[in-house]
Amino acid sequence: MVIQLPMTVNVTTAQKYTIETRVATNLVGKKFHIQMDGVNVSGAITAPNTGNWQTWQTVTTANVSLTAGQKIMRLVFDAGDFNN
Repeated sequence: MVIQLPMTVNVTTAQKYTIETRVATNLVGKKFHIQMDGVNVSGAITAPNTGNWQTWQTVTTANVSLTAGQKIMRLVFDAGDFNN
């Protein structure tokens, strides 16, 4: 498991959000998840095979429940070998 550097985000309203992540890979079955304050809030997300390491695609994860306040967000690569 590889953890991407953290990013501080300010969630102004507790609700469900849509999070978009840009990824690129020429491999299949690569997965990641999104953590807020060390808690997996997205479940497993599959990075699609985009055909090239520099061919980017947006992955949309809907209905991510977040509580209000300042959070530390991280992308966690469960099965790596892709760009983000």
